Amino acid sequence: MLNKIIFVIIGLLMVVGIYYISTRKDRNIFESGPTNTPYATKTTGSTISFTPAPTGLISGTPTPISSKTPTPTQSSTPTPTFPRTPTPTSTPTRTPTRTPTPTPTPQTYNVSIYQRRYNPNQMTVNKGDRIYYKNDDTIAHSVTSDTGEFDSGILQPGDRWTLDTSILDPKAYTYYSTPNPSTRGGILVR
Repeated sequence: MLNKIIFVIIGLLMVVGIYYISTRKDRNIFESGPTNTPYATKTTGSTISFTPAPTGLISGTPTPISSKTPTPTQSSTPTPTFPRTPTPTSTPTRTPTRTPTPTPTPQTYNVSIYQRRYNPNQMTVNKGDRIYYKNDDTIAHSVTSDTGEFDSGILQPGDRWTLDTSILDPKAYTYYSTPNPSTRGGILVR
């Protein structure tokens, strides 16, 4: 069975090869020899008649074979021109706008100075908050930082003083009352 398939394939290849050779337009067998006599002439259909080559062609100097390939001529057909395709322009990429982190609304705190104590005496606040100190005691007091960052001066009974923490760096502060140094307090600014 395999031999039959191979035989059929070889036969088909031979038929295709013969057809190809007979239909080629660039066959040299139709070129003229030195006497301008074609060696082969194709007549109508697929019949080819051969003329024997002149004697002495094999020996001696080779004669160039002239080619009957037509020389291309300039065509008067205008070359089509196409409109230019516009170059796409890039769309600018939007840079996202950062939304600022909202600053918390400043809070207010009240500290009462009473019976030689700050009430509350310790607190944590955000930078920008305000602390209102009121002297509710019967004697004078102050709100004075241990390191000199702030000082209310002397507050008489009933006086008020506001500490604006926006002027302070974020850190812990301790303070005292100048007339009564044992009266102490502290704040942590964030």
